[in-house]
Amino acid sequence: MASEISDLSESENESERALADQLFETYVPINLSGGTGSEEVEEVDAVIEVYQDYSAIQREIDRLNDTLKISLGLGLLALYVLLLPVMVGTTRTLRRQNAQLLDQADQLGVLLAREQETVAELRQLDRLKSDFAAAASHELRTPLTTIRGFAELLKQQTPPADPGTRDAVEAIARQTAHLQRLVGNLLREARLEHGDPETIAEPTSVADVLDEVRNGFPGSVDRIHVQVGSDLPTLALDPVALHEIVANLVDNALKYSTPGAPVVVDARIVDASLTIRVRDEGVGISPGDLPRIFDRFTQIDQSSTRAHGGVGLGLHLVRELTRRFGGEVEVDSVKDRGTTFTVTIPVPASVRQDPQHPEMLSA
Repeated sequence: MASEISDLSESENESERALADQLFETYVPINLSGGTGSEEVEEVDAVIEVYQDYSAIQREIDRLNDTLKISLGLGLLALYVLLLPVMVGTTRTLRRQNAQLLDQADQLGVLLAREQETVAELRQLDRLKSDFAAAASHELRTPLTTIRGFAELLKQQTPPADPGTRDAVEAIARQTAHLQRLVGNLLREARLEHGDPETIAEPTSVADVLDEVRNGFPGSVDRIHVQVGSDLPTLALDPVALHEIVANLVDNALKYSTPGAPVVVDARIVDASLTIRVRDEGVGISPGDLPRIFDRFTQIDQSSTRAHGGVGLGLHLVRELTRRFGGEVEVDSVKDRGTTFTVTIPVPASVRQDPQHPEMLSA
């Protein structure tokens, strides 16, 4: 009998546990003596257990949850069905575009490789050209120097009574000097392309350099007027580079001036800088051509170039060599009225005014 009661109790406990989530329970103590039950001395005679059934509310909540899950699932399914064609189309488009990009990348890679090969070949050709120009110029300098030396000797030995021979000898000397300048320009340009070292400074008399430039133009010596400031000291700079700068400017001035027109070369210290101006009264340069005159192999007036010779290197070398000195070159020209080139090379500001005791300045 006790076992049956125990089993029944266990069964009831299981039922209670199953309903526990759906019931709200509370306990009310009962005191038969009439007390309130709030005092510790009073005893509780009985307890009333009160239950309230929430199973209907729970079932409604469960139903709403199930409905919400179904609605959400159907909504997601509908969205997937709607977006699937778009996703498929977009994927196909992206794949097609990706394939096109890969194909274009391959084509660009091939073109880039070809361009790199072309650039390498052009650089090799440019090096060969520079090497050839340097070698040819070097080989030509010695015979040209010999020819010019003999021409000067013949000019001295030719009697004044023989003007025809004297003119011929002067023409030989003049053209030889022109070829020497042209060969020198080619050799200097080749050296610059190969990273020619910086200018080598040594004590230099600017006046002597200008006289050498003047004497380097046989047949035009009387046209070249050299003006040197009385306070111009001896400077520490590269005389060869300075000679090439002035010679190219004088050559350009003579080339584009009317026969017999003067060319003025003026050198002096201005604002702690060596300033050399070469001024002519020639054809001038139009404003539109001024930005290009210092470019390599640039010839502004083709007809004049063919008449006077030249390859368009002179002014380019003037700018590059002036930059080697840390200076700059400027040009001021008026069409049909003449041109003035101004070369400015910085030197220390402490210039002695006494020409008898010149101070050595480093350029």
